[in-house]
Amino acid sequence: MSDPKMDNYDSPPPGDGTTEQALMGATMLADQALKRKLVGMLPPACFWVPQNAITWAAIRTLVDRVGGFDATTVAAELRRVGKFEEIGGYPALAEILNSEFSAVRAVEYAEAVLRLAQQRRLWKLNRDAAIGAWEGTEDPVALAYRTRDELDQLLRRASTKGDRAGGGREVARLILDQVEGRQKNVPTPWPLITKFARPLMNGTITLFVGSAGGGKSFALIESIVELILSNVKCAIAMLERDRAWHLNRALALLTNDLTILNDESIRNQPDLYQSRADAFEGELDDIGRSIWDASHMPSGLDDVALWIDQRAEEGCRVIAVDPLTLVDQEEKLHLAHDRFLRAVRRTIERTGCSVILSTHPRPGFKKGAPTLDDLAGSRVLVWRSDSILWLRSNPTLRGSFRAEPSTDAAIRGDDDFNRTIRCLKARDGVAVGLDFAMHFDRRTGHLVERGILTSIVDDDARRRSELEANL
Repeated sequence: MSDPKMDNYDSPPPGDGTTEQALMGATMLADQALKRKLVGMLPPACFWVPQNAITWAAIRTLVDRVGGFDATTVAAELRRVGKFEEIGGYPALAEILNSEFSAVRAVEYAEAVLRLAQQRRLWKLNRDAAIGAWEGTEDPVALAYRTRDELDQLLRRASTKGDRAGGGREVARLILDQVEGRQKNVPTPWPLITKFARPLMNGTITLFVGSAGGGKSFALIESIVELILSNVKCAIAMLERDRAWHLNRALALLTNDLTILNDESIRNQPDLYQSRADAFEGELDDIGRSIWDASHMPSGLDDVALWIDQRAEEGCRVIAVDPLTLVDQEEKLHLAHDRFLRAVRRTIERTGCSVILSTHPRPGFKKGAPTLDDLAGSRVLVWRSDSILWLRSNPTLRGSFRAEPSTDAAIRGDDDFNRTIRCLKARDGVAVGLDFAMHFDRRTGHLVERGILTSIVDDDARRRSELEANL
């Protein structure tokens, strides 16, 4: 592009490193509530000076973890993430402490940093739109919609004043976002769960619970595969086994044939299975790029929260961790979970992604109807999640179910389902207390939704009752 009119716009509006340093100094002296407000207002990307952005990221971590910070703890956190020398070491931290700042002006500094970041974002947005229109490399209608959506995001993030305005405009914006598709429920492989539980609305955390060996990970990888094939960008941390093992499961789902998981079957027909792998090479490449196994994942909850934030910034709409219970836990689990979920909440509210955390029942949980008290981990997981779905496996289940709640006739199932999913929480839906009849197909590997249960019978319990009655 060589239009001379564009020459004056080759550089973005500059930032203000001095104000950024003043903000960090003032934040150190602020009370805990104000500290949390300030770190919530500004992601590190708002900082103009790269070293300041790195330091602010460390400050945010410390405020989440312990509520405060000083030069020593910031230095320790920077060393932990390998960034201490990059920011300039102790001389750089001393420069922040020796800068001119006033604790009472902390919000004023933050608003100034945010305003400059918004100006740079607006410059880039308009310049990209101008270049796209000039060069004709993008459809004009698509370019206009994308520009409008990003301007809307910029406006939504611009409300940083301490005084709370009325909520009418916020509700109107929420409704408009839903009408125009910016706020929507991403479909799962199971239509009724999607419709009534709505677990993948923008900005939500869903817990997916199930006992070991019950098919929880298989169901999760099935969900991710379907989303990826529908062009929904995803990321999933599979902390049990390596990526190739999970990709082999994905291939079984793609080919509707679980025999590929049997080494004897592969040895008997190697050409058949190799041809299938070749046929789905492109799909497996896409799925593989979305999987992080344990060898590529950090071990602590704080680091997993950072990984989720990084994936969200890359544009992932759905991000999953399987299982959360395998992440290294700290001694005070409720504090660790609270810090972790606060960080995740900031990420999903900023980016609009959905997060799925798979977990297990508490130790000692027996068969029976699960409740919110039966989850492994702390109660914070229950409080801070938006949806909780519990997958139960029992090959002796029989019962009646409906394809839709509005239908009158119940369908009697004999061998039609061997799993159930109970909804224990649904902030965005109406499914709390519902049991969904599911069937795990041992030939294809797919978990098929049958309907909403109206009654359920455990064959083992029925046989015991009949035996006792005949004694």
